[in-house]
Parts: sequence; structure tokens; C-alpha cells
Amino acid sequence: MFIFSRDRNAQLFVWGMWLVMVIAAFMCLVNYGRNIPIAEDWFLVKPLTGNEPHLLSWLWQQNNEHRIPLPRLILLTLLKFTNGDFRSGMVLNVLTVAFVAAAAIQVARSLRGGKTSYADAFFPIALLNLSNWPNLFWSWQFTQVLPTALTYIIVFILVLQPTLTLPLAVVIAGVSLVALPFCGANGLLLVPVFAPWFIYRGFVNGYATDSQDKQRRTSMISISLAVIALCLIGVYFIGYQRPTWNPPSPGLGATLQTVAKFLAYSFGAVSAYSWSFFISIAFGIFIPTFVIVILGIIRHQGFERQRALMMLLLCGVFGFYSLAVGHGRAGLVPSQGFPIRYVMFAVPML
Repeated sequence: MFIFSRDRNAQLFVWGMWLVMVIAAFMCLVNYGRNIPIAEDWFLVKPLTGNEPHLLSWLWQQNNEHRIPLPRLILLTLLKFTNGDFRSGMVLNVLTVAFVAAAAIQVARSLRGGKTSYADAFFPIALLNLSNWPNLFWSWQFTQVLPTALTYIIVFILVLQPTLTLPLAVVIAGVSLVALPFCGANGLLLVPVFAPWFIYRGFVNGYATDSQDKQRRTSMISISLAVIALCLIGVYFIGYQRPTWNPPSPGLGATLQTVAKFLAYSFGAVSAYSWSFFISIAFGIFIPTFVIVILGIIRHQGFERQRALMMLLLCGVFGFYSLAVGHGRAGLVPSQGFPIRYVMFAVPML
């Protein structure tokens, strides 16, 4: 009875915090959101008003390093249905991030065998806090929110079902993987890191001695979707032009310094007030986590070892992502700093 009561109290606290953060976000949207295009929002005006003669080319054209046809299409469709109300994109941003936070709470609960921890309140606080203002209340930022949400979906499924034996899990994660290259460089970077696991598990499951026809079909789906996603990387770079405004990294030292700042940004925009302090905390979390994962691989067998291997892969995924961001923005950060919108990209590191 005591354990049940404690879990119920934890659930009330965590979901109460989620609700408070969602309500706060919508209150800010109602009070401060404006139906006025901001910056890249203006790119949507021509197709919205029927003045874009080459819609497919517009969908595929670069914005900085990003080809973002999927979020562009979603935003344009949403604007069409709302008579051009740019606040609709803000609502979509908040709902998407709120969904991710809710899913994270449920995944954490499942990993504990159906128990909620007070610590799970971290998810809505980290994702829906107001340092994420540009990602929540700038319509165009759905182009960055969507690949982040798709990444979370893949991570959640792989953590819960690392063996990829359930057809629904494979389809959802695989389709999300295929969608990533259509969501800009943020998504593209993660495909070559995630895809090998889908292929590996597909072969392992498909050629298992007790594998049945249904499992073999699931394995083929896993492999096929991963291969499609990898092929889309090549398609992405057809006609690609490197942005001229972004200076190259001055060197390895600048890249590593930018990587460290990006990792510290997982604690929010407050990190900029004391980089050294938050960098120390970040590495104080990441290094022990890496050691625990390695020990889990050594000590466990079967399903738990597969889960530990998956966690090692995720460490590699986010490490690779951090290095890519560090290398790509090392030339800008010393003079311009990190844009606040990068906070959302760094949160998955925790």
C-alpha cells in the first residue's frame, strides 16, 4: 500500500509539472504570440499566397545547410488550413514538444517496471522551460522541432525494444529514420549512426534459428527502411552548396571548446553565465554514464546486454552529433555565441 501510494504521489507530481509547463507555454503563446511572419517565416508567404510557381523546388531548396521539405510541407499545409495564421506553427511546436515530454515520462516509467520517479519531472522542465522560447514561439522553428521529435521517437523505441522484434516498433522507428533526411542536417547527421543498428538487428532476427515468417518480414522491413534512409543521404547532397556565411572551424581546439559548450547547453541557456561550471557538471554526468554503460555490457547477458549496447550506441549518436555541431559552429560561437534555440538540440544529451 505504501509503495502504491508513493508511486501515485510521484505520478501526480510529475504529470502536474507537465501540465503546469504546458499551460505556461500556452499562456505565453496567447499573451505574446503574434500573427506576424518572423525571419524565415517569410519564405512561406509566396507559396501560401499562390505565388510560388515551382513548389517542389521550393520544398527542396536549401536553408543554410538544411533541406527541409517535410517540415516546410507541414507548415504550409497548416497555414493553408488556418488562413495564414502563423501562430498555428507556434501551437504545433508546443504540442510536439509536450508530446515528447509526455512520452519521455512514460518511457522512464516503463523502464522502471511501471514506477514513476519524482525525477521524471525533469523532462517537461527541460523541454518546455522558457529558455526554449525561440523553439516554441517561432513558427519556422518547427523545422528544427520535428527532427528533434523524430530523434526522440527513435531513441524511445530503441531503449524500450532494442532487439527490434515488434513489427509496430520497427515500422514507427524505421519510418522516423527515413523521415530524418527530409528534416535538414540535424536529422541527416543521425541516419548513419542509427541505421547500422536497424540493419544489424534485422539480420540477427531474420536469421535466428527459431525465426518465423512474420519475424523475417519484420526483419526485412527493418533492413529496407535503414537502407532507404542511408540512400537518402546521397540524394540530400545532389546539388548541395556549402553556406558561404558560416566560417570554417579555426582548429581542433576551437571545435572541442564548442563541443563542450554545446554539451553544457543541455542545462539550458543559463549555462552561458558560467561555461566552466556547467561544462564540469556535464562531463561529471556523461563520463560516469559511459562507464556504467560499459559495465552493463560486460556484466549482463541477453536482452539487458542488447539494451546496454543500445545505450552505448546512443552515447555514440549524441557524441557524434555534438562533434558535428562543434565543428560546424566553431567559427561562429567565439564571436556570436550559441543561439538560444540550440538548447533543445542539447537536451537529449542528458
